[in-house]
Amino acid sequence: MKSVDDWFNDGMADIELSWHADYQSELVGDLESAIADFDQALALKRDHVEALIQKGLALARLGRHDEAETTFGQAIQLKRGAPELWLQRSKSLANLGRHEEALTACDEVLLRRPEDADAWFRRAEMLDALGRDTDALAAWDEVLRQPACRTINFHSRMVQVLTFDVRRLKARLSRAGALARLGRRAEAVVAYREALEEGEPEQVLHGALSVVFHEALRSLEAARAAYHEHMQRKANDAGTWRRAGHAFLCAGRMQESLEAYETMIRLAPDNADAWWGKAEALVQAGRRDESVAAYRQAIRLRPDFLAASARLRVVLEEIDASKRTRDAGRGKWKVMGRDTFAREDYFVGTFVTEEEARECLREREAAVQTTQDEALRDSYWIVPPGSG
Repeated sequence: MKSVDDWFNDGMADIELSWHADYQSELVGDLESAIADFDQALALKRDHVEALIQKGLALARLGRHDEAETTFGQAIQLKRGAPELWLQRSKSLANLGRHEEALTACDEVLLRRPEDADAWFRRAEMLDALGRDTDALAAWDEVLRQPACRTINFHSRMVQVLTFDVRRLKARLSRAGALARLGRRAEAVVAYREALEEGEPEQVLHGALSVVFHEALRSLEAARAAYHEHMQRKANDAGTWRRAGHAFLCAGRMQESLEAYETMIRLAPDNADAWWGKAEALVQAGRRDESVAAYRQAIRLRPDFLAASARLRVVLEEIDASKRTRDAGRGKWKVMGRDTFAREDYFVGTFVTEEEARECLREREAAVQTTQDEALRDSYWIVPPGSG
């Protein structure tokens, strides 16, 4: 019969295997097996804190954050002074959208480890999510006060080098957003400009944080002002306008995206990507018919541009489907008549447009003026599309 240690060690062996899994299915299988092993250990010893911790970590890796949060909570009851457990719990709470509780968990970490960088970063994120911009600004300032360098051994000498930190860049972007929402526009513009300069445009516009910046472009004038300033500094570089076109497209700012791609076309008229970008912006702006020429120009410039060819086919199909829908809705302007003598309604005709239906109505009414007595004269009316 297996002991507590046997079950725990089996679970740890499964965890080790999970780090070397070649496929997602193998990863999931290893982690689920580990959780089952830890549960067996806990069945024999309910206060096996290491089994609880490892189970919580495995659950979190599987995205089962509700169970992970509960498990970390149980571990905290046994090991209340462990800041790492509070930090892990804060991660699961954040993933569950329980921001107030995650914030409290971060505060528990900082109570025990006041300089904990992970706790400060998550605390700032939670304040952002809760819309507490003043507090979030202070938290992001604390994140940015932390060292932006690391120490390495270089030929037997310890030297400090600046490192690119995605979290630091997110702190800059988020801090700028808080300033903008607080109405501190001038400071926000400077902060966004610094974020673009520190992270390099590609990191901000196309990297892991592009969603953050695109949302800022969509909703905050200060972000757009800073970006326009940044663009003007390299206004003669076609790449500047390619990045801008894509960024504004992702932000849902179609007019600015079109203007950027058209500027790129003026600088590099033979660049297929510029025409492709313009076509995409036109489609997103609801101007499909105009996009066709831009797609075709992109393909002319680069005959093997498979993405443009595929999108053109889709857009042409959408245009055709839209036309068929419009045509199906046309021809439903009906003219109806009523035989006054027989007291019966009758169908006169169907017409493509309202104007044609009204012309028919006028002709019928004019005809009965001279061919039928007033008391027995037929009456006519129009039935618009969708009215039966």
